[in-house]
Amino acid sequence: MMRLLGIEEEWMQQAPAHERSLYRMASLLFMVSAALCLVGDAYFGWMMMGSGFGIALMSSLMGYIHIAVLRMATITLISLPVVEKKAQEDGATGIKRWVGKVTFLLDGAFWLRWTFVAGVALTVAFPAAALLHHGRCEELQQQHGSDVLAQLKLQGIAVAQWSATDRLEILEARYPFYVLEQLSSSKSFLFMVLLLALVILLPLGILNYLKWKGQYVYTQLASEKLRDCIRIDYQETMDKSQWWLKEHYPFFKKDIVAMEPYADAPFNTELKNKKQRIVGSTEEWKKWRSEGA
Repeated sequence: MMRLLGIEEEWMQQAPAHERSLYRMASLLFMVSAALCLVGDAYFGWMMMGSGFGIALMSSLMGYIHIAVLRMATITLISLPVVEKKAQEDGATGIKRWVGKVTFLLDGAFWLRWTFVAGVALTVAFPAAALLHHGRCEELQQQHGSDVLAQLKLQGIAVAQWSATDRLEILEARYPFYVLEQLSSSKSFLFMVLLLALVILLPLGILNYLKWKGQYVYTQLASEKLRDCIRIDYQETMDKSQWWLKEHYPFFKKDIVAMEPYADAPFNTELKNKKQRIVGSTEEWKKWRSEGA
């Protein structure tokens, strides 16, 4: 179940029980959210076209887009960069720790993620809640078609001279946004919309809670596992390259790994011979300058 969010069960077993339960809850709610997307988009297809084709089209097209957005938002929140600068919190005061936890609120990715997910939640929640008022929706559709014909008559348009097919086309036309607008005047309908939207937002909220509390043990483990995989792949690549050079260029005697300028290849964040600036006296400063910065 958690694989839907790109979570490896084997690695998850090393995380604390509380964190595992929250991840399971987030995965379960994601599945519920995906089902709501399919149902909501399918019913919106019915509201637009009134046919099985509309249901199939909207549930497959918009359903895929909405589920992909939700999955991308959750996966990017779970994953960490392979190479990142870790904050040094040792010796930090309680205020600094709290400031560090709240700084993610200033992150543009945080707001962008929530904006997209909130948009999906509202887009899905309205038609999904309308499904619970299906009878009222069909009544409003028919009523609005009759009102359109009546308004055309009041405007002096000779509707009576139209063919039965033309009048039937107006009567059977679909007015999804008018129906949703009328349903929105009901407090019970709006309550159901907010409830369904909250269900869709909950997986993201749970994962943000984990991040805010600093309980991302699984994420740290997954990041380290990926780093190990990259190291192994890098070493295999270098070994094969060394063998190829030996086979085709026997005169090449150097070790290509030793030629690597970085001490932590392939992440390349620390140079092997990085010159450290020494500060303490004029003589040390001149010596450092003479060696070259």
